Amino acid sequence: MIGHLDTVFETGSPNQEYVMLNYTIMKGPGVVDMKGGDVIVLYAMKALKEAGKLETLNVEIVFTGDEEKSGSPIKLSKQALVEAAERAELPMVLKMGKANTAQQWYQEEDHPDGS
Repeated sequence: MIGHLDTVFETGSPNQEYVMLNYTIMKGPGVVDMKGGDVIVLYAMKALKEAGKLETLNVEIVFTGDEEKSGSPIKLSKQALVEAAERAELPMVLKMGKANTAQQWYQEEDHPDGS
């Protein structure tokens, strides 16, 4: 599983600010464009561990911090992502949306039954 941790906005930009609308809903830059996917990766690993399934799986997770402004040379900058994808039987990128102000939410304590 591969993903990125950066957003298109420069550090210090007012667009880097986020707001918690309630306990489970966040509004801010990149919340759906990859950050939601990053959280899903983490919760998927947690669920697999709790189910005792990780021992039988070969899972590799690679996050990068330069999706928007890649380093130079780009071949080296993207090397870890490309190599991880090439090793994978099923490479996955959980990029979920396109709007920087979209809302990403998850169900946990508020809805443990999935409702």
